[in-house]
Amino acid sequence: MNNMTVSLRRLLFSASFALTVSLFAGERHPVSSAIYSGPTGSFSSGRTAIFTDPVIYDRVLGELKVPRAGESSGVDFRGDPSDWKAIEVDAAGKFIQEGGGRMFGGYIYATYEAKRAGKAILRTNGNTELYFNGAPRVGDYYSKSWVVLPVDLKKGTNEIWFQVGRGREKSLTIEPIEKAVFLTDSDPTLPDFRSTEIDVKWGAIRVINASDETLRDLRIESSVAGVVQVTRAPETVIPMSSRKIPFKIQDVANVPGKQAIQVTLYQGDKRLDTISLEADVRDSTKNFRRTFISEIDGSLQYYGVREGQSEPGSRPSLFLSVHGAGVKAIGQAGSYQNKSWGHVIAPTNRREFGFAWEDWGRLDAMEVLEHAEAHYRTDPDRTYLTGHSMGGHGTWYLGATYPSRWAAISPIAGWRSVFSYARVPRYEDSTPMGAMFNRAANPSETLEMSQNYLQHGVFIHHGDADTTVPVSEARFMREHLGAFHPDLSYFEERGAGHWYGVDHEEIFDFFKARELRNIQDLDVLNFRISTPGISSVSRYITLYQQERSYEYCGVEAKQTIRTRRQRRNDENIDSRTFSIATENLKIFKIDLA
Repeated sequence: MNNMTVSLRRLLFSASFALTVSLFAGERHPVSSAIYSGPTGSFSSGRTAIFTDPVIYDRVLGELKVPRAGESSGVDFRGDPSDWKAIEVDAAGKFIQEGGGRMFGGYIYATYEAKRAGKAILRTNGNTELYFNGAPRVGDYYSKSWVVLPVDLKKGTNEIWFQVGRGREKSLTIEPIEKAVFLTDSDPTLPDFRSTEIDVKWGAIRVINASDETLRDLRIESSVAGVVQVTRAPETVIPMSSRKIPFKIQDVANVPGKQAIQVTLYQGDKRLDTISLEADVRDSTKNFRRTFISEIDGSLQYYGVREGQSEPGSRPSLFLSVHGAGVKAIGQAGSYQNKSWGHVIAPTNRREFGFAWEDWGRLDAMEVLEHAEAHYRTDPDRTYLTGHSMGGHGTWYLGATYPSRWAAISPIAGWRSVFSYARVPRYEDSTPMGAMFNRAANPSETLEMSQNYLQHGVFIHHGDADTTVPVSEARFMREHLGAFHPDLSYFEERGAGHWYGVDHEEIFDFFKARELRNIQDLDVLNFRISTPGISSVSRYITLYQQERSYEYCGVEAKQTIRTRRQRRNDENIDSRTFSIATENLKIFKIDLA
């Protein structure tokens, strides 16, 4: 057992700061001293289904100890040793490593000596999670300074474990409580007001509950230019927590610029707090944020829009553009010129990095697509998908997962699969555990679903000098699809790096020449997916139940199609003969209508 414990610990990463602070009324307090060691064990060695964490591991064993300066923290994933080193802390609570190097991974260990028990606000920046006196709390993974945590101080020593995340700035401060319940302007979700719209929109604001009581019977009043909207909130806010709550806002502005919004929180008839926010007012030529209540989880979300026009007598097209890592949806929409025949719609992926357009990112993208289709009444036969970098991967992934939704797709500078860039391991299928992990990862393997690309045109776009996503990704897909895809185009920009733009004229020329094919003219329909729980419908085929869960399933359906004369005269087919081959299916449906 002892040998096993030692070998397991070598797989774990550990890094920490040691610090002590004291609190004086009315001030924000940074830490006073710190030590740091880089990550050890498996950290930064790639994504894995089995995540290891030394702090949780030692806490479970009851062996978690405070690290000391000069001690070894183990070895990193390359096998190199790591030691604790002293770092500086500035007046704002920012940790500064000697030489200004970036700290990525590991833990802060902090002790706060409180003269008395009570409440305080903990603000953090650049951490993935946090344990305060043993309780897990949310982190600020992207270093946005969004985290506002009410905490219970106990008299004497309070322990803080701070897991270091990405971003260059890492900081921690403690400040006194001024109100038991208050609103914060940290990370609101607000719509952009429009110079062409006068209507009711939705925003969302965070409520901080630093009390010991659950907040119920809440309402939020917003005032814009004297026009008040009242929203009764069904949400509750549990003690010592925060929650973002949606509220209605009246858009009355008609001049581009800024518009002040006053937001007041009530519990019953009691006013708890008031705060001022500011929204952008944009004219019809500018990109903007449109908000909506998500049916996925009831949260308020937004998507970026660059409105265009529609051709006379036609419904507008829709171009779903999925952004790259670190890019906001509003910025993605702003990367395009206004189109003469459709609207650019950019979902958020639930944050700038989000979920690589899988999992929650996939749900967000498809929900935004449906919301924008209904709002703008777009042509379902002229819906297109594109994206850059991580969004290029998102284009490959969404294009294969929902093949019947697009008339054409265009991945730009994108990884073909999560397996080609994230070093996600595949396990030995000979063990039940390894086989289970592999099946769970099957939804990410776009190559196994590449026959689905036959349902739409594909235009691959990449720069040959890209040092972020190598052009070999595009060339691989060109060779792979070139073996069987009849509607494939490829463009390689000579001398172009990674960030050379997304609004390419040749892509939209490719899109404009393509519509979703009439089902009566589709002689072969290929639809292969890892599970119907993610995607189950393609044209007239619906998949219901697999024989073996999370192993690939699908159909190849062949049918008689319309004659050339029938297509020319826009006639319906009189009869059809089907030939269906299935893979790993118990139940599926053919919609003969």
